[in-house]
Amino acid sequence: MLEIYRPQNSANINDIPCLVRITDANGNDASDCVNGMTLSYYNELNQKHWNHPYWNGGFTGGSVIHLNIKKGIYKISVYTPKKYQGKFDNLTEGDWESNEFLYDTEAPALHVIFVSPVVNDNGFFTGRWHIDYKAPKFFKYTKGWQEEN
Repeated sequence: MLEIYRPQNSANINDIPCLVRITDANGNDASDCVNGMTLSYYNELNQKHWNHPYWNGGFTGGSVIHLNIKKGIYKISVYTPKKYQGKFDNLTEGDWESNEFLYDTEAPALHVIFVSPVVNDNGFFTGRWHIDYKAPKFFKYTKGWQEEN
């Protein structure tokens, strides 16, 4: 099982959904590798009834996607189509994209990855996402991932 965790951000960016894309090593669609999928919110993880329907293929801030994936090596990325970018739709011309994260189901220690919005030097959102195996830093909310110059 792989968990894709999108920690809470500020309220403005929290509601912008990410959609998951899974491809094989050659970049071909591999969404059929998913045997099962549920969505939960981090504040409900210790409750008995925490599964929610997977919203139109997307998830928002403060949620976790739980994926049962067939054995293999996959590239995982997230994106936000223009129509779901809300008041942030002026940041880019098209979809918000993330980096591709190479995931091997046989890796013994890796069962959680994290999605964060990308910010510039001033802390403003750039209209991209970042996937990492390390949890992002927090203040009141998750700090955006900032590229090193």
